[in-house]
Amino acid sequence: MDIKYMVTPEDSKAFLMEVKSHVAMIKFFKYFCGFVLSPAILFFLYYNYYWHPAIPLSIIVGYGLLFVFLWVFLFISLLIELSDLFYIKRQLNRNQSYFYKDMIMKVSSDGITFNLTTPSTHLTWDKFHRVIENKTHFFFISKKKTAGHVLRKDQLDSEAKQFLQSTLRNHAPSFVQKDTPPKLSIIPLKVKAILFVSFFILSGYVNIQSYDSYEKIKYDTYQLWENVELDETPVEVRYGERKLILKDSVTMEDVQHILYRLKFEVKWTDENTYDLSNLAVILRHAEDQLNARPREEASRMFSGESENWKVENYEVIFWWNYYNEMVEGTLIYKPEGVLETKFFQVTVIGVFNERLEVQFHEYSVGTQRFTEEIYEIKETTTGGRVTKDSGYDNARRERATIDDLTTVHILIQWLNENEELEEEVVVLSPVND
Repeated sequence: MDIKYMVTPEDSKAFLMEVKSHVAMIKFFKYFCGFVLSPAILFFLYYNYYWHPAIPLSIIVGYGLLFVFLWVFLFISLLIELSDLFYIKRQLNRNQSYFYKDMIMKVSSDGITFNLTTPSTHLTWDKFHRVIENKTHFFFISKKKTAGHVLRKDQLDSEAKQFLQSTLRNHAPSFVQKDTPPKLSIIPLKVKAILFVSFFILSGYVNIQSYDSYEKIKYDTYQLWENVELDETPVEVRYGERKLILKDSVTMEDVQHILYRLKFEVKWTDENTYDLSNLAVILRHAEDQLNARPREEASRMFSGESENWKVENYEVIFWWNYYNEMVEGTLIYKPEGVLETKFFQVTVIGVFNERLEVQFHEYSVGTQRFTEEIYEIKETTTGGRVTKDSGYDNARRERATIDDLTTVHILIQWLNENEELEEEVVVLSPVND
């Protein structure tokens, strides 16, 4: 039987939605990434971010599961739907030439023939991955799974509809009938809205941020000391008869970090003000003990040379309190005679762990323009002594030490006799002890 029909963008959209629900790889990717991989990654990140010994494990896990629940069933599913809509829109734009054209399909017991191309395409029933009938359409999905045809039911008279249904039941092994039309959303919008509201209601009862205020500050403060038990109150620790002993591994940065959190991240209330004030005093005791420690330092000497320049005795000192001192080295012009220039500049850059560049200091004489004064350079300094807070985190997310300072780069710039800017980089390496 010959069946005349026409395809509209709405028909093509329905077909694409149906296809996506039957392609095994797409379904596996959607469900595995959306409901297995993503929840695992999100929970891992959340757990590692909020984990703290002072917070009960049940609180972290419970709140983490709520967080993952929101992201997976609301946000990630929304992203999946948006990606599906983008895919459908792109396919509709590619198939515009097929819309609103009179077409004919020839249906027989051995297959179906479409006249979309010249010559016509004949497919036997075993070539279809699935043939689906729902309340509005017939979908003919080929085994390519992204190709096929769609036929809207209201274009068929009763005789053609009965003939097509009978042929499909008797000869198409992949024929199925469905009551529901295809849809993109895994979870209806109303259900998502209910889940969204429920999440925020539940989060009001399990507020992990409130636990981060007093208990974590108290725990971290007590961990600074050798002889403080977790069940003691801040008053008992502060006014106890024993002498508090600070752990050897504690640094000034540890104490200052807790003090910063105590001042800016904790919500002070009438109930906790007294305890937090005592914790602040305990932290000040820690600072006093740190300041009373013998001052230790670590230093390293660097040297190096380039085509025209040589640097000797450049020293970097890391003090116990994380202040660094860059001691000036000697910069030597290697060619015979002196360098006569109107402009000369030296910039010193420290390289930590071969990735992080930090400018230590720079100095210059003269200007690149509007000057007639000539400077003679043969042997000079690298810029003088400089003391500054290090503030550099190493690859372990700790304060950098002298061992993290791998190289020192010295950028030297000057004007040549043609008043053109030249530059060289002297790479300094540690001098063997």
